[in-house]
Amino acid sequence: GIIEVADGTDTIKLDQQRDGNFKVMRNNDVIFHTISRPEESLDYYTELQGDCNLVTYLGTPPSFYGEGMVWKSDIHIDHVPAIDYRSNPDCFLALNKDDDTLSIYVGTPDKVFAELWNSDW
Repeated sequence: GIIEVADGTDTIKLDQQRDGNFKVMRNNDVIFHTISRPEESLDYYTELQGDCNLVTYLGTPPSFYGEGMVWKSDIHIDHVPAIDYRSNPDCFLALNKDDDTLSIYVGTPDKVFAELWNSDW
């Protein structure tokens, strides 16, 4: 399904496709996508997990960890400053409009501790 948010002059779309591809679009331009399995038309979902990884699963929520992981952001500890992000339960996904990348941050939008992942890494 598609989630669409209008923000001033931009329209941001999050699209979980039936081939497994999770796409993020700004004004219909694809700025990020995960994978696609063109031979398959199945149910998939993408979620930001408690460990701050963005993960696409085969299946439908709320099945625990789905029926199989097909893609993940793969948070790397070497991108994390001297904080233990695993002890901080808050993380969020953000679109960086300046360079059209996605980031996962630990903290909240009001109090960011660190960037854990960027779609350009």
